[in-house]
Amino acid sequence: MMGPMKMVAKLAMAIALTSCTPYMPSGLLTQTDAVQWSSPTKQMVLNLSVTIYELRIAAHSDDFFYDEKGLRSDWQKAAQSSITKAVSDRLAKKGIELIISETPTGADYMLNITINDEYAAAGKKFRDCVGAAFFTFGIAPLLGSCAEGTQNAIASLTDLRSHVTIWSNQITRKSGDIRTEQSASSTMDILLSGLAI
Repeated sequence: MMGPMKMVAKLAMAIALTSCTPYMPSGLLTQTDAVQWSSPTKQMVLNLSVTIYELRIAAHSDDFFYDEKGLRSDWQKAAQSSITKAVSDRLAKKGIELIISETPTGADYMLNITINDEYAAAGKKFRDCVGAAFFTFGIAPLLGSCAEGTQNAIASLTDLRSHVTIWSNQITRKSGDIRTEQSASSTMDILLSGLAI
């Protein structure tokens, strides 16, 4: 049985986290040189890594506020497909062919994208929202205490001829869904902003 002080401490921590910035872009490396192609056939390799967890209330615990997370390979597969299409469509508009290969040949650049994402199960979202509403008189939900999880993404562009990274960007936010094509496209718009190709 969880004591009242322990419960209050955990709720205070959860509420404090709701004040975090929901979206934080960070241009890690600003692109200074224009992209130079070696041939009229513009080719770029995509190196994509996606990890997605489901956050849920622990099934075997006497502590109602103890959470666990499990890897969701089905969500990862959907996200990889959605992101690949979003990037391919974005590059195609600029006349660039996207190559999916572990051993690229002939490509000038590699676009590296790594995303770690979390989505809360229905039970966890309900518990968090109700708890926040009860202990903060309905203010916390407006601040984002019912957010699904945290999305961390980083992208970089590497010149495969010089092996130098010429641009990178990072986002951390408590919103966004990369499992569908439309939302993945919106995420790529944010993550790849500032990339001049």
